[in-house]
Amino acid sequence: MKIIRKTSIIIVIVCILLVSMAPANTAYAGLCPHLYTKSLPNVYTYEKFDGDVHRIHGEGGRMQCCICGHIKVGIELDSFEKHDFSKNNGTTCSKCGQHRHVVKEYRPSKPEYRNHNAYTHKKIVTYNIPICYCGSPMESVAGKGDTKVTYENHTYKSSKCTVCGAKCPHKYSSSSDRYCDICGYKRACPHNYKSMGNANTTYSDFTDKTHTKVTKATDQKCTHCGHIKKGTTSRATANHTFDNDQNCTVCGHHVHKGTIAVWVDPVYSSNNDGTHEQTLIPDRTRCPCGKIMDQGTSQTTTKDCTYDSKGVCQKCGHRKDIAVTGVSLSKTSMTIKPNACYTLWATVSPSNAANKSLKWSSSNSSVATVNSSGMI
Repeated sequence: MKIIRKTSIIIVIVCILLVSMAPANTAYAGLCPHLYTKSLPNVYTYEKFDGDVHRIHGEGGRMQCCICGHIKVGIELDSFEKHDFSKNNGTTCSKCGQHRHVVKEYRPSKPEYRNHNAYTHKKIVTYNIPICYCGSPMESVAGKGDTKVTYENHTYKSSKCTVCGAKCPHKYSSSSDRYCDICGYKRACPHNYKSMGNANTTYSDFTDKTHTKVTKATDQKCTHCGHIKKGTTSRATANHTFDNDQNCTVCGHHVHKGTIAVWVDPVYSSNNDGTHEQTLIPDRTRCPCGKIMDQGTSQTTTKDCTYDSKGVCQKCGHRKDIAVTGVSLSKTSMTIKPNACYTLWATVSPSNAANKSLKWSSSNSSVATVNSSGMI
């Protein structure tokens, strides 16, 4: 029994030495019998709560194994405690960070400006407003201070007060005055235009019966600033008034007359059967000045095609079908080794045959085969 006790004591001492040499919280190799000998301090956290207290969450009675470092869970702590405002000028709890307003000083508010009339605005300032150490006004806590209202003149720049932002209701001493009596703003010129000349008349959009009269009013110049106002343009359509030569006495437009019969070059269209249609278009109405006034009625006749040596009609371009007279091969007989290839060339006669397409085939495909290109 003494030997067993001594052996157990030696094993425990060796385990303690190994744990003391290992880093904290090092995983113990194997199943540790946990020997909790070290007491750990309590852990607390503070939570903000309504009113004058905060909530304390914590864990107490924690123990640590001297062999593997395992920490045994303690007892959960939950309680309430009054805020500690003994520091930070009494504005912040030293434990949970809860803030409360404490008056540091009294200041006036920023001026508030409101438009009064065209010349003045109201300046509203509230004095003796309590200010907390955090910089926030405490109007809701300690109430507002005294309010004072004063009147100041507008400071206009570009027709707008630089202080309150009011726009100037411009007033001018006369209709020709360009500068505002209140802010000095220079308005656009109240133009007084006078004509610079006579109107200009031209004619356009001619037809055989009418013309368009285009009248451009003269430009006008302002007597105050010299601005030039462009004249407007009006348009009116009227009938021609012709003289004996068919020239309009108002706009000078000429109306064509006269009849001269002229035949233009014929037009051919193939019927694809050895004939074509020949169409003649007469130009029956032409003015002596050269103007074509009216197209006549076309005349169409059917005629036989006239083919050249290539079988193409010189009039309509129709190509006549030419039959194939024969096909010749590049070789009529030859000897080819097994698995070897040779390409035959075929010539279709005549050269201007309409259909020169070929179809290759073998009379005995067990001996030799040929593809669509003539390769054996």
